[in-house]
Amino acid sequence: MAKYFEREWRLLKCVPSRTTLPFSHALYRESRHPNVVLYLGLSRAPEPDGRIFIISEFIENGIRSLLIILVPSHSLVLGNLRQHIHTKSKPLPWRLRLSFATDIARALAYLHARKCIHRDLKGENLLVTANGRLKITDFGIAKLIDANRTRTGIVLGTPAFMSPEQLEGKNVNGHTDLFALGVSLYQLLTGHLPFRGASMTKLMFVIANEPHQAVTAVRADLPRWLDGVIDRALAKDPSDRFQTGAEMAAAVRQGLARAA
Repeated sequence: MAKYFEREWRLLKCVPSRTTLPFSHALYRESRHPNVVLYLGLSRAPEPDGRIFIISEFIENGIRSLLIILVPSHSLVLGNLRQHIHTKSKPLPWRLRLSFATDIARALAYLHARKCIHRDLKGENLLVTANGRLKITDFGIAKLIDANRTRTGIVLGTPAFMSPEQLEGKNVNGHTDLFALGVSLYQLLTGHLPFRGASMTKLMFVIANEPHQAVTAVRADLPRWLDGVIDRALAKDPSDRFQTGAEMAAAVRQGLARAA
């Protein structure tokens, strides 16, 4: 094992600077949080392919054990969060869904404090573990905030989950990930995206200019305090959103405490 990692370290040092590997290794060093998939290193595929890939921990589709405890009749085995969103026959309790949101908000607080921005947060990139928690994965387009390397005019991410400033190609920070978390939470609670459009142009206009429908208007059984949380997470102006993941997690916990 020691020889293996020694080889990967040598590989890192010889990779051309124009690649994203130096950043990937920085991400690898920073990924030490219970709600972030553990990255073990980097390797290269055999020639003639030669592509570099990330080695990470394996998250088994282990939600079955949690569902048996919380919802005894549930028989689904799910790997990522999106696979659960459209399950209408035996949905997870909304309180459990909110606990998923606090998992990710705490993980984002950890990553943002280390100047790491994910930029593509969505259900497919949130894995459910065997003990019923979530882990962020797929840092393929993530970046470290660096004034010497940030560039405007580059749009990366999944459009329906992107913030207005991200769609405009502006420099992004942690507020962008928190907007995407707001979109993910809205979809997890209602089964629908908050912003939709028949074309990319229409979708971008809606995200930048039109308000979303309140979650309680879509699902009347949800508590009204959730409207405030979602509204703040999905604010058009980054300064009106939660300033940190920890702040968003605290807002959800406070709401749950009031509803108890």
